[in-house]
Amino acid sequence: MKDTYLKLVIRFGTCLFIFLLGLGFFACEKIETIDLLMEEQSTDTSRAINDILFVDDSTGYAVGGAVWEQGIWLLTQNGGASWQLFEEGDKMLMAIDQDEQGNIYTTGFSGQLLKLDQEDRSWKELFQVYKLFNAVDFWDEDTGVLLGGAAFQIGYLYHFNEREKTDTLI
Repeated sequence: MKDTYLKLVIRFGTCLFIFLLGLGFFACEKIETIDLLMEEQSTDTSRAINDILFVDDSTGYAVGGAVWEQGIWLLTQNGGASWQLFEEGDKMLMAIDQDEQGNIYTTGFSGQLLKLDQEDRSWKELFQVYKLFNAVDFWDEDTGVLLGGAAFQIGYLYHFNEREKTDTLI
């Protein structure tokens, strides 16, 4: 009889503890909302946009395109309120970056590394290795890395040095 009473008290205490614990979780639930002022902008293209880079509060670049059909890049000079569309080659551009001196670089599906001539808004090819690159990072005018890969099969990292005229698969 004493064992039965003890088991009943333990079972009741356990149920009460679980009930109070659950009540505590539900009573403490707070829902916070943050109002973001976002507005969808038109880019005058139906092509994919893969990367975006703002160099200051008004000037920005975006790159994208269609894999085997067209590379595109876009320029805004008003903080993204409107965009100018430019075509660049026949392969999708995947990534864009700026070095410390303000030079702009892009790369993409064709394996090209391109540098923007900001005066005539044209791209100068620095090299091409026919691999898919989906990231680019330059820290000065001469030195940078490109990252790429093919699905889950292979990944590669290229180190580029314009001064020494080298591009090395790492």
